[in-house]
Amino acid sequence: MAGLMLVGLSLRKRLTHKKRKAFTIAIDGPAGSGKSAVAEMLASRLSGFTKLDSGALYRSIALFVDEGDIKGGIESLANETIRALLDQIIFTDDKRVFVGNRDVTDAIRSPPISILTAKIAQIPQVRAAVVNSLRTRADNCKEGVVIEGRDTGSVVFPDAEVKVYLDASAEERAHRRQRQIGGDFAHTLADIKARDQADFSRKLDPLRVADGAVVMDSTGWSVEKTVDEISKLVYKRRPRTRMRTE
Repeated sequence: MAGLMLVGLSLRKRLTHKKRKAFTIAIDGPAGSGKSAVAEMLASRLSGFTKLDSGALYRSIALFVDEGDIKGGIESLANETIRALLDQIIFTDDKRVFVGNRDVTDAIRSPPISILTAKIAQIPQVRAAVVNSLRTRADNCKEGVVIEGRDTGSVVFPDAEVKVYLDASAEERAHRRQRQIGGDFAHTLADIKARDQADFSRKLDPLRVADGAVVMDSTGWSVEKTVDEISKLVYKRRPRTRMRTE
C-alpha cells in the first residue's frame, strides 16, 4: 500500500504542473554529494542544456535576510518581497550569480549563509516562491535543463525525464566540502551530519529519494565519472542528445 500511495501522490503533483517542452534532468541528494559540480559539468557537456541552481535561489534569499533588518523575523517575509528578489536573480554563462547588478556568487557560499539557508528553506512561502521561479525558468528553456537540489525530482519536477539521487558517505562529503572551503575536518563532518538530520527530518518536503529516481553512490567517484554515468541515463531516454562542441 505504501508504494501505491507514493505513486498516487506523484501523479497528483504531475497533474498540477503543466508538461514542459524542455527535457528535464533532476539531481537530488544530501549536502556535499557533489550535485552542483555534477550538474554544472553535465549541462556544459550536453548541447542545448541549461543548468538551474535551486540552492543559489535559497542562498540569495538568505543573504538578503542576513544583510537586512527584517522586522518580525524571517517568517514574516512578504510573498511580494520574495518574488521580487527572485526575479532579480540571474545566472550567467560564466557560472556567476547576480542579484540585480551585484555579483553574490562568493557571498552566498559562506558558512553563515549556508546555515541560514537551511532555516530559510523550511519557510512555506519561500519554498513555494522558489518552486514557482524554478518552473518558470525551466519553461523558458527550449532544449533541456539540468536542475539540482534536495527536492527537485520529488517536488519541483516530479515528471522529470531523468531523476537521480546522488549520494556519498558522510566522510566523503565532508572531505569534498573541506576541499572547497577549508576548515577542520571533524567540524565539517559534524556539520554535514547535522545538515543531514535537518534535511531528512524537516516537516516540509523532507529529503528523500524521488519516485523513479536512480540512486547513485558517488563515494570514491570523480565528477567526470558521475557525469558519465548520468549521461548514459540521458542517452537512453533521449538518444538524439548531442555533445556540446566548443
